[in-house]
Amino acid sequence: YQSNGIACMPIKFTVKYDAGSADAVGTVAEMTCEYDRVCTVKGNGYTWTGHTFQNWKCEGDCVKELWQSGDDIGGGTTVADAVLTLVAQWTANKTNVVLSATGDLVAGSNSALIEAEYGAELPVLTEVPAKLGYALTGFWDAESGGVQYYDVNGNGLKTWDKNLGKTTLYAQWTINNYTVNFVNNAGQTVFTKVYPYGTPASTLEADAPANTAPTAY
Repeated sequence: YQSNGIACMPIKFTVKYDAGSADAVGTVAEMTCEYDRVCTVKGNGYTWTGHTFQNWKCEGDCVKELWQSGDDIGGGTTVADAVLTLVAQWTANKTNVVLSATGDLVAGSNSALIEAEYGAELPVLTEVPAKLGYALTGFWDAESGGVQYYDVNGNGLKTWDKNLGKTTLYAQWTINNYTVNFVNNAGQTVFTKVYPYGTPASTLEADAPANTAPTAY
């Protein structure tokens, strides 16, 4: 174009792209733009597990900070030979986590819901369940075995690493054992045995030596 009879060439500048995290993978090719001529911001070519792409943040001699894919960045700078870097912006995905504690509880809830953010520490639980005759071992990602995510006090043991919209963590329990003393008529303990919670009385009666009775169960 011409200005006051003088031929002018539009300034040129370079637009580069950055993944925004060392954990993101992929590529987006850089491009050369001319001022005030259509130059379209490219789509996101990066992926980052557990995260969702939002927009681009411009670094360098930019006329504005945030850009969306598809925007015209032809007027993105007024500096000749500038290098603009569009850095991918991400948000961590969140998971609705059901805490399942099946069984006859004496404290806490059979089912609770928390929100866990990918890559972040798990929130501390405000209460943990209690079950008569059993000891809580924590919350795990399977009903038996699996990976433990909470300890017995409701403290998270690891950062959240499941990229899911909803999932369940399960309370796991160990049965309590009780020492039973069999006492004779003179008040002397003549036999001692350990029984798990829920052992029927008939089993104790069958184990009891003659003229004794269990005193603790």
